[in-house]
Amino acid sequence: MIRENNFNKSVHLQNIVYFTWCDAFLPTNFGAKETDFSHKSITENAVNKASALYIAKFLKPGVYNDTDLNEMKVIHEFFGHDTASLKDYLNVVGYLVYGNNNAQRQYGANAMYTMNAEQIENGNLLLENKRDTIIRLAKSPNPDWNFIRLTIGEFLMTLQMFYSNTNWIELKGLKVNTALGILSLLKIIIDEGRSVGYIIIHQSIL
Repeated sequence: MIRENNFNKSVHLQNIVYFTWCDAFLPTNFGAKETDFSHKSITENAVNKASALYIAKFLKPGVYNDTDLNEMKVIHEFFGHDTASLKDYLNVVGYLVYGNNNAQRQYGANAMYTMNAEQIENGNLLLENKRDTIIRLAKSPNPDWNFIRLTIGEFLMTLQMFYSNTNWIELKGLKVNTALGILSLLKIIIDEGRSVGYIIIHQSIL
């Protein structure tokens, strides 16, 4: 019994020694540097920016400079004292984030979902199918909005993985790929000469 306990302690000690550091996405949006991002923070920031821009352009036109928005300030001012509606909005954002995180847990090892291992074309087909599903469900007589939000979160996970797992950023910088999820627009050529995991992407619309 003593020998077994010592063996277990030895195994635990080895785990501590060998896994004291790793390089990966941070598990939350808190990090040592402002440039550290998680899928959670990316999703939250994107939804808040889109919401603030919609408020500034369509719901409160002329009130804000929509080229330089403080997103959370715009959102909080829009809801004002209606804390119940603000809570509903934050819950919606939470569903989107949960859908994103849950997709990572379920499909993180699936190259089609992560746009990895030269599966960009299949990943784009997945995005197109999810996009069509979201639209179809939203137009149904009695939509299950929470399920739709979770599906949008899954869509966003694969969308984010495209920018993480291809060399689009090296080729196009901050330019957004507006053809993702629209199969007829995306033209893909894979350069076999590149190192593993790197893809050359060409679009007829760019």
